[in-house]
Amino acid sequence: MARWPYSTGTWKRLRRLKLMSNPICGCGRMADTVDHVKPISDGGHPFPALDGLTSYCASCHSKKTARIDKRGAAATSKVHGGCTRDGTPTDPNHWWLK
Repeated sequence: MARWPYSTGTWKRLRRLKLMSNPICGCGRMADTVDHVKPISDGGHPFPALDGLTSYCASCHSKKTARIDKRGAAATSKVHGGCTRDGTPTDPNHWWLK
C-alpha cells in the first residue's frame, strides 16, 4: 500500500511552492489543490519536482479524479482544461499569458 505524504511538512512546503509558482488552474480560476502528474499509486514519487505536480481548482480536480477513477486509475497523457501538465494555458490568447 502506498504511503500518503499529505500530512507531512515536506508535502505542505511543496504544495505551497507549486501554488505560488502556478496559482491559476487551466480553467482560469484560482488553484487550491496540487495533484501528482504520475499518481503515487502508479509508482509516482511522493515528493516530485514541481513539474511533476499540477495546480487545480477544486472543481477541475474533482472532474479529473472522477475521470481517472472511471478508467481504473490509469494515468492520462491528455491535456486537461486547456492547459499543459504544469498548469500553463495552451491558448496563446489566454489572459494569464498576457
